[in-house]
Amino acid sequence: MRAWIAPIALCALATTHASPSGEPLAGPDDIDFTEYSLEELMDIEVTIATRSAEPLSQVPAAVYVLTGDEIRRSGFTSVPDALRMVPGFYVSRWTTGSWDVTSRGFGNGLSLMNQSYLNQLLVMIDGVVVYSPQFAGVWWPIQDVMMDDIDRIEVVRGPGGALWGTNAVHGVVNIITKHGADTQGWHLHAHTATDDRLVSGRYGAKIGEDAYVRAWARGVQYDTLANPAIDEDQRWQVGSFGTRFDWKQAGYDFTVWARGYAGEFENRGYDLDTFDAIHVQDDRKGAQFLARMSDPDEGSRWQAWYTSDQQDLPTLADIRVDVFDFEYDRTSHLGESHQLNWGVGYRHTYSYFFGDDPFWLAFDPERHNLDAVRAFALDTWRIGDSDTTLTYGATIEYNELTGVEFQPTIRASYTPDEPYMLWAAISRAVRTPSLEERADSFWGNDDFRSETLIAYEVGARYEPTAWLASDLALYFNDYDDLHYLDPDLALYTNNSDGEAYGAELALDLQPIKRWKLRSSYSYHHGEYRVKDTGELLPTGEQSPKHSFSLRSYYDILENLEFDLGFYGVQGMGALLPEAEYLRLDGRLGWTFVEGVEAYVGFQGITEPQRSEYDEFDQHRRTAYLGVRVSH
Repeated sequence: MRAWIAPIALCALATTHASPSGEPLAGPDDIDFTEYSLEELMDIEVTIATRSAEPLSQVPAAVYVLTGDEIRRSGFTSVPDALRMVPGFYVSRWTTGSWDVTSRGFGNGLSLMNQSYLNQLLVMIDGVVVYSPQFAGVWWPIQDVMMDDIDRIEVVRGPGGALWGTNAVHGVVNIITKHGADTQGWHLHAHTATDDRLVSGRYGAKIGEDAYVRAWARGVQYDTLANPAIDEDQRWQVGSFGTRFDWKQAGYDFTVWARGYAGEFENRGYDLDTFDAIHVQDDRKGAQFLARMSDPDEGSRWQAWYTSDQQDLPTLADIRVDVFDFEYDRTSHLGESHQLNWGVGYRHTYSYFFGDDPFWLAFDPERHNLDAVRAFALDTWRIGDSDTTLTYGATIEYNELTGVEFQPTIRASYTPDEPYMLWAAISRAVRTPSLEERADSFWGNDDFRSETLIAYEVGARYEPTAWLASDLALYFNDYDDLHYLDPDLALYTNNSDGEAYGAELALDLQPIKRWKLRSSYSYHHGEYRVKDTGELLPTGEQSPKHSFSLRSYYDILENLEFDLGFYGVQGMGALLPEAEYLRLDGRLGWTFVEGVEAYVGFQGITEPQRSEYDEFDQHRRTAYLGVRVSH
């Protein structure tokens, strides 16, 4: 695999690219979001907060949107890195192939098998859940979607269990890919950098009056991070491929897509007899499939998806997790003042977990078959002729591990004509146990229960002019039955609780039409303790008290872009002071002929080497260059 991801000779072809309407696009493959005013950006319709399309400015929740073109101009080549731009998110890449991604606190994954799993975010690709029930988290390196095919990433910070079910505790991330009509013709992308290389390509075609298809492939390779203590190969590489069909028939909209991947991860392992460090290679592969049918006139949707993820971890375990999910949801209007979103769903999970050393890493049972059913309803009530809206509802779910889980929410918003919106919410969310936590295995405990959160939120959006927009969210989180590894019992238990509070501010500014600034600042403070003894746990020091970003997107000329990103993480406490940093990124992009973009950039130029987790694995300053060609 290494040979075809090696540095690529760049080439250019004179091409053209047009939107489905026939209008030329500003960039090689997407509409430049700097062409839109801030007011237009705030009117982008999102579905993540209520499951029905509504303008971002009217959503009674802490919602943020990253557009596909904004991701392109950031220089990031992976989804977890792109989430650094979201207010309230903390992203740390602490080994070559391990990311921690969290919102509103926590940090450092809790899984025995892979500590990069953080368990508070529900992550989806076009509604397909990629949160793993095996470890309660996301395998970020294998969510290797083609970045140029991302239409937008919708993020809701705070609990989303009332709509999306269990495990949406600190937020929901939905990576929405482009419709087939928006990816016509050829598109090639080559990128090489100090520590990584990627190549991707796709082809889209129209097949019939209202049918579109595309096929794509992508390969990426990351080099080992610098480590002053251990000189070990930690390279990894993933190859992904997929196809998508979109068509209309008899008044229905249909979408079917499939994705597969295979990856090799060089890693540190340990001899299970002597516990000496050894070199191992982890192999991972899997597939995803989605089929969706929706009726725009009736506001209904049928959806089914299937995922299969497999890992071979030498000296640890062989793992396979298959998930099938079926869901029906509908939007109904009850008179002029009520809109009801409701739905039902069923999920089946099969898992296989075989420890390579049966003496100390055996799992009983090795195979699980689990079923879960759910129903949700959310009513949005516009109270008379006032500017006040009340949103209330809940998800009720039954699963075989913890029984019935109830996750309600109530939200109120006040929206005068101009220029601000106020909202408040109280919600409950739960994280169900992972199969590792419940298994009869090393540290497993079949009495482990769901973690619970009661969240109190208030927020405001203020848009006094067409060139200034702000979004403020304040929250207080009350946790109970949190994960705790009891050192005396050597078991996972729920003997922990805690509180956290914080603020998130996003401020967007557009001084002139061709220059847009997006900024954010987040403050977070959390205290977590052992229930029995009151002993404070280090969890509160594993995420920063202060984080901020400032991103500048400037069109020097119609075909010349200059972009900067400044990121800061401060206030890690005594536990992880090495993870504090100030980081400056920059990028210059030139569309020198229509449909061909070349770019160069740098990341982390402010520090020669820095860590995001401890004093060992360290990031270097990175320079990169690449080309995109669309036809």
